[in-house]
Amino acid sequence: MSESFIKKIISPEEMEKVAKDIYSLHEIDNEKYGHVLDLKHDHELIYKSLSHESLLIWNIHVWVHFNGEKYDSIFIGIIRKSEKFNKKMME
Repeated sequence: MSESFIKKIISPEEMEKVAKDIYSLHEIDNEKYGHVLDLKHDHELIYKSLSHESLLIWNIHVWVHFNGEKYDSIFIGIIRKSEKFNKKMME
């Protein structure tokens, strides 16, 4: 039996695996639940936008849960300067 765990993603190769595993969840969410204005998750764009090694280490923080078989949840926090507070913050 495989162990479940949470890990920080820091490489494009790991991000690609996460994007492929999470795609099925986005597909279900897109088809069953929908979003305002019929917006849908674009897993390919998510992967392409987040898969640069420098970004994954310094600005975009991706944490995922591995359930023993595949990645099944994701948290993405982006560090950027807040116009409101003039400080770097995670959003």
